[in-house]
This record gives sequence, structure tokens and C-alpha cells, in this order.
Amino acid sequence: MKLNDIALGLLVFLAGLAVFASSWGYSTLPNQSYGANTMPLAVGMLGMVTGLALGVQGVVQRRTIGPVPWAQVQRWLRSPRHVLSLVLLMGLGVAYILVAPVIGFLLAAFLVMLPLMRLGGTTWLNAIIVSALTAVILQLIFGRLLMVPLPRGPLSFGWL
Repeated sequence: MKLNDIALGLLVFLAGLAVFASSWGYSTLPNQSYGANTMPLAVGMLGMVTGLALGVQGVVQRRTIGPVPWAQVQRWLRSPRHVLSLVLLMGLGVAYILVAPVIGFLLAAFLVMLPLMRLGGTTWLNAIIVSALTAVILQLIFGRLLMVPLPRGPLSFGWL
């Protein structure tokens, strides 16, 4: 499905606003003006600016070339493989939200990335190595460096 720029701009603006509002109360690092809220606030603001720019572009486009359909179904939606990939991606996102508080960020991130990498055609060995390294690096960056409260689990010990 392809949305026109006005509809897409509105969705991007609302998503940016949601990210901005939800991260407003995150803590900062002691004696620093940045912390866990820095990146989400920046992403939220960029989302809102991008949404506004898309909306303005859509209005200008509508005035110059005439009405554009709000949404069009693309050919890839007729491909079972692509639809399965989309469903798997959304399902893994929901699964992460449900299981991360129970099994922790490290294991949940690994279990989400592994099937996505296999779906992309990566070999099992590469998918396991890259998924594990990515989960550990993300844990260190967000959990330790930026002090984002990631869900802890049985693999969260010591320096992780």
C-alpha cells in the first residue's frame, strides 16, 4: 500500500509526537543534560518535522498536479512471500513486547533478530553470530551508556 504524502505526513507526525510524549519523563544522566530521553526526544522531533514536511509537500503536489489517491495497493501485496514477511515482522514486534519483560532484552532481541536475518537469506551461522553480537551491543549502548531501563532477564548479569 502506498499512501499519498498528506496521509503519510500525518501518520509520521503522529508517530513522532507519540515518541516525543512517551519519552518526555525518561531520566537524564547524573550531572548531565542528556540521558535515556535524548535519543527518543530527537527521533520524535525529527519525526514531527518530517511529517510536517511531507504534509506540506503533499499539499503543494495536490495543488500542482491535482488530486492524488489517499492510498494505493501495491503489487508486492499480491506476493505471498512479501505478505508473510510483513506478517512475521509485525508478529515479532508484538512478540518482543510480550516476552521481553519475562525473558529480558538480550534474549528477546536475539530471538527477534534471528528469524528476520534468516528471512533475509543469511546463513544460520551468520544469523546467530550477528544477532547475538547486535543484542549485546544494543544492550551496552542503551542499557549501560545511555541508561535506558531495558528489561532484565536471566542473561542480564555482571557487565550486561
